[in-house]
Amino acid sequence: MASQLIRGAVLAAILACVAVLAAAESQPAAYQESKAFEGVVAFSQSLSGWALLIAGGSIVTLVGTSYHRPQQLRARLIYLAFLPGWFFLGRCMYFGVTVQRAYLGYLFSNPLGDRLKEFKGAVNDDALRQILGIQYAAYCFGVWLFLYFLWWLCNRDPQKAGGG
Repeated sequence: MASQLIRGAVLAAILACVAVLAAAESQPAAYQESKAFEGVVAFSQSLSGWALLIAGGSIVTLVGTSYHRPQQLRARLIYLAFLPGWFFLGRCMYFGVTVQRAYLGYLFSNPLGDRLKEFKGAVNDDALRQILGIQYAAYCFGVWLFLYFLWWLCNRDPQKAGGG
């Protein structure tokens, strides 16, 4: 009788261990998905911060007086490259917000199956659009910098003594 009791206790312990292992096995998938969403959101926040920083820096460049600014209208037209750059920075920040919204939707609804795939797809698409937005903005500001550099090398405008 004692041996049957011991066997029953051992069997119960084995079943308890199997149940714990099964629960531990199912947890990492949800944990990994949650961590993946957190990583995308952190990256998205970083890109939004950079977009805001670039927009602020370009506005300061436009209104600032601490550098040599072109006097001729033709040379000042290179500043038109800021317009599409600001547009793409705005898109970058907008899609950063949509990534945040999708993540909050994921957290509040705790989706499974097809619904989870929808959230993954939304976050993936919006994060890609955000990356492309900041990439195209960098191209626009790079074009401005290249044209400004060419003007700076070839300019014949007299520079004011005050630096403006």
